[in-house]
Amino acid sequence: MSKIKELKKYKNLATGLFVLMAILYLTMLFFIHKQATSWMYYVKAFSEAAMVGALADWFAVTALFRYPLGLKIPHTNLIESNKNKIGANLGDFISDNFLTSETIRPYIEDLKVSKYVVSWIEKESNLQLITTELLGIITKVIANIKEENVVEYVQKQLHTNLHNIPFSRFVSQAVQYALENKEQDKLIDAVIPEIKKYITDNKQLIYNRVVEKQPLLGLVGGKSITNQLISGLQLFLSEVEQDKQHPIREELHTKVWEWSEQITKDLQWQEKFTQMVSGYLNPTTTEHYIINLWQYISSNIVTELEEEQSAFRQYVYRNLISFSEDFKTNIDLQIKLNIWVQHSLYRLVLKNTKELGHLIERTVENWDGKELSAKLELEVGKDLQFIRVNGTLVGGLVGLVIYFLSTLWY
Repeated sequence: MSKIKELKKYKNLATGLFVLMAILYLTMLFFIHKQATSWMYYVKAFSEAAMVGALADWFAVTALFRYPLGLKIPHTNLIESNKNKIGANLGDFISDNFLTSETIRPYIEDLKVSKYVVSWIEKESNLQLITTELLGIITKVIANIKEENVVEYVQKQLHTNLHNIPFSRFVSQAVQYALENKEQDKLIDAVIPEIKKYITDNKQLIYNRVVEKQPLLGLVGGKSITNQLISGLQLFLSEVEQDKQHPIREELHTKVWEWSEQITKDLQWQEKFTQMVSGYLNPTTTEHYIINLWQYISSNIVTELEEEQSAFRQYVYRNLISFSEDFKTNIDLQIKLNIWVQHSLYRLVLKNTKELGHLIERTVENWDGKELSAKLELEVGKDLQFIRVNGTLVGGLVGLVIYFLSTLWY
């Protein structure tokens, strides 16, 4: 049965009882007029007082929700007329009596969030949901990052931290790594044939340079001496090229290794490397590279995030599973989570107690008065109709007692 039908049923009951008392009263008047007996006066007194009680309680109940018979009698239609006061008083009442530290503490202390978290993360669908949401958030963050902000940030970091980068140590480690892997031999093997070819192709130039420095050699067989010099140099270079253990190679290895160790100790080298890199990494030069690098990285990340079977998605999902398994067995972590939620919720509620009261007040103020009155009548109207019924019966009994005492007195 709907609330409207239920309310109407009990209204009819209370009204029917009043009508019954009225009929009983009129009946007693008729019989008293025809042939009076003593018991009729008692019934008449009962029904008369019952009608008064019924009417009085009908007026009281009706005055709560509307004007009785449409008459705008003072202090009636109370709920609609005092809607704003009701909202303010209700908000203050709830804030002062329900949202206090003493009342909310027991409920908050009984709140065990970890129990619900454990139950929730046990479901694979929820883990998939978290994975999708996390990747979606990352994708949105990347999409909202502006290129100029990336350029500005990277350039600022380069400018700020450039002097803190140990370039000399990096160079030293790179050189030593090359030496350990015999990279210098590869360089020598590549350079010596080019030197030999250059010498062969430029014999005349070498002769001219020799004669230019020593004119007397031109008079005593300078070309022959030059050819012998070139042949000796070619032979020496061939020996270096063919002998992997040649002293020149060993000496080059030793000198370069000593230099690689020296640059890590000499602050001037660090400054030189820093100046070289700083001169190259100016804003104009780096902007293009930073933008291209960011576009490449961001597009690859987004592509990876959008693929259902991507390695990154699987990595996130596996870590969520691992976390869920750890959380289910980690009692200390569950206790910490419960305490954190309880403390946070406790502070939040106490901090916003008045705000909750104001929220109730504003909500009630925004309601339509007639609608509010009708809703309240639906909720409590049935019980109020019993007040009318009780008023009818109690009024009748009181009238009966008064009539009995009056008769007894006289």
